[in-house]
Amino acid sequence: MGNPVSSLNVVRASASHSIGTTYTSGFKIESCDKLIFFCDITAKSGTLPTLNINVETTPEHEASGATYYVLSEKFVEMNAVGNYYKVIVRADGLAKHVRLKFTVGGSATPTVTFQARMLKIIRTRGGAAIE
Repeated sequence: MGNPVSSLNVVRASASHSIGTTYTSGFKIESCDKLIFFCDITAKSGTLPTLNINVETTPEHEASGATYYVLSEKFVEMNAVGNYYKVIVRADGLAKHVRLKFTVGGSATPTVTFQARMLKIIRTRGGAAIE
């Protein structure tokens, strides 16, 4: 049994990313009912900076070196400072691990500073918990 609410940081606070694509490490998600992803954009610069975040999953037992597949679940394209979230309700149908794919776009050397977090909710007797 675990704590009903807990969070796992998947990107450090105030991580600043320039144009291109970055991946987080894979996180084990077996036996969870729901995943909630949060993204807080605190700054942006350049011309028309955008941030796209996709959720990817793999059925392999080891997260490192695995082949990941893009889920249809993704954040809307973010182009403003603010707070965003994405809920995956039926996470029990996902594979063994998930990771996030961050893509920063724009022109004239865009950068986006943000923090991304994930909550993993599992079902327990009498309530929900986080592993």
